[in-house]
Amino acid sequence: MSTIGAHFTDGLGRRPVLLIATSLFVIEWSIVTALTATYGHPGNTNVNGSRAAIAFIYLFGITYSFAYTPLQALYPVECLTFETRAKGMGMYNLFVNIAAFL
Repeated sequence: MSTIGAHFTDGLGRRPVLLIATSLFVIEWSIVTALTATYGHPGNTNVNGSRAAIAFIYLFGITYSFAYTPLQALYPVECLTFETRAKGMGMYNLFVNIAAFL
């Protein structure tokens, strides 16, 4: 999905992809929250509700891969001015590597 998302990034536009994906994240995680609150109790025998929660977790991963993975390197560059782009991307890479280390 990341490769497909990178292919469609220029055609669909970066900002609409980011906004639509973020909206989908809210919807998908709201559904996951409702399903796990309803069907996540011990002794609950509704297997379909649990499977639906897992399916929406996978849908979140697909949405994330389509939208955020290709935009991680593109969007910070667009937000920075030309004069601060090199320093800003250096800071971006520093914080990404610190987060990956932790």
